[in-house]
Amino acid sequence: MIAYVPKWIMKTSSWNSAFFNKPTNQMRSHLKPLFIKAEVNEDFKVNKVLIDGGAVVNLMPESFLLKIDKSEKDLMDHNIVITDFNGNSAKSMGIIVVKLKVGSVTRSTVFIVVPSKANYNLLLGREWIHTVGAIPSTVHQAMVLWREDDYVEYIDVDDTTFKVAGIGVLNSDKMLEKMGPCNVETFEQWKECCGDKVKITLCPRNGFEVNEALNTSQDGQEVAHHA
Repeated sequence: MIAYVPKWIMKTSSWNSAFFNKPTNQMRSHLKPLFIKAEVNEDFKVNKVLIDGGAVVNLMPESFLLKIDKSEKDLMDHNIVITDFNGNSAKSMGIIVVKLKVGSVTRSTVFIVVPSKANYNLLLGREWIHTVGAIPSTVHQAMVLWREDDYVEYIDVDDTTFKVAGIGVLNSDKMLEKMGPCNVETFEQWKECCGDKVKITLCPRNGFEVNEALNTSQDGQEVAHHA
């Protein structure tokens, strides 16, 4: 058995399997997405590459397209419809194919270019994840590649995006390292005490918090209930 895959390339056992270790308490106490580093078109190094198993296709913001000296005239038409969480269609500019290198694996990869201000440089969806045999774990903040030669390769994560000094709405996503999952037990205790006068809020600095619900007064101001 191969337990937590170390930071090098290793041959798999006769079981042809690789495993992650049981998550530690520290691993369970964050809500970070999984970012890695990559290389585009053989010479452009890129960080903040988001691994997103919830996306089917790969996405590239228009801002990154310009960084690799490409423009809208380099894009191809497509018939792919992108939808958001509400099922609404999202605008896309076209398709571009680039050589993407992750670890030692290089693949010509199709990206849909979108005119959005994203918190990533590239997004790799299941089209890339499944094709290259990647096994990501947001809990472990790690990813392994299952290569064609039966070697398992550990891919370094990119945690630089979480190293910030300030805090605010615009960079609250960078504080996910310090945000843990919601404490349901605390919520149940508050609810038992206060009934429906309870709400859960997400604070950029402190994560999930359980508070007394607020009423709205006649002048539109929020007034706290008192248990």
